Amino acid sequence: MLDRSSTRLLRVLLSLMMLSTICLSQGTAQVSVNPDDWTYKLSESVSGLPLWTAPVESRKTQNTAVPAVVKSGLSLSAAANEFEAIQLFIGATSVASAKFDIGTGFASLPAARTQTVLRVVYTSGTSDDIIPVTSADSVTLSATSNTAVWIKFYIPKGSSAGSYSASLTITPSTGSPVVVPISLTVYGFELPGPATFQTQMNIGLSQLQGSTGTVQQKNDFGHSTLYDLRMSPVSVSWPSGLHYSITWDNSDSRNAANKCLKFNTEPYEPVDYAAGNLTDRYALGKNWRDTGFSAVELFHFVDNGTPRPNTFCGKFQHPDTISLFLRLKVEK
Repeated sequence: MLDRSSTRLLRVLLSLMMLSTICLSQGTAQVSVNPDDWTYKLSESVSGLPLWTAPVESRKTQNTAVPAVVKSGLSLSAAANEFEAIQLFIGATSVASAKFDIGTGFASLPAARTQTVLRVVYTSGTSDDIIPVTSADSVTLSATSNTAVWIKFYIPKGSSAGSYSASLTITPSTGSPVVVPISLTVYGFELPGPATFQTQMNIGLSQLQGSTGTVQQKNDFGHSTLYDLRMSPVSVSWPSGLHYSITWDNSDSRNAANKCLKFNTEPYEPVDYAAGNLTDRYALGKNWRDTGFSAVELFHFVDNGTPRPNTFCGKFQHPDTISLFLRLKVEK
């Protein structure tokens, strides 16, 4: 489950990724974009169940009118080893609910492909959150406004350039199922794996944490959200941290023998909250992904809301001294 700032972040990142993909595929040639290519009513709409689409980067309100232009199906383009999403709206309808089934997605792609349907949650009429749903989940529809879902795909490494097809089956609570064709164009290049550049998104992982599962599964969801988009969080080792008051100048009585003498991995904490375990998992990728985040904030004194401490491990620090801030590039 993602909150407002997280959903906005995803929109920005997906926009940048889509633009970079277009630039890479088109070289330096000028690209003309027709809005009607991306925002239109689906010809697969049936009486009482209006369907339309717009890019996920376009934040439509619940009261946005159904477009006049009519086209068939949904489409997207991506490189190999890239995540891409499409957005589907169901206009105001008397149908109470519907189920969405993406099946096996683009079955001709390598087995590592993924496909996920996410329900959009609105706050004050504006999209504010996205929550994964399964084919067994019923999504409540509205008699007065739009309902929206995202379908997010992963196009795996090794995917061949070309055209692929899939379908989304919408099963309303009343009436017959509606099948929407989805077309995918895979470009003739592959995005690199883990980021080889250093980044930091000033967003806390608590805002990206999953809403279901174990503590580790929730943490993995948040970390993976940024990792898959090649971005690094403020604190890779959240829900612990590498703040000096945790890892070094730690006054916890259980750390008394090591205070200011040894890096504190918090061995006395449950593994889901211990700095050492979390750093191994997300900085080095142990038991998580092939590799961890490419850049890790290793040590810092302050954040935007906390003044720099006057002392560190009992030593006075002159207020004009520059705070220590290091970033570790993890080499594999």
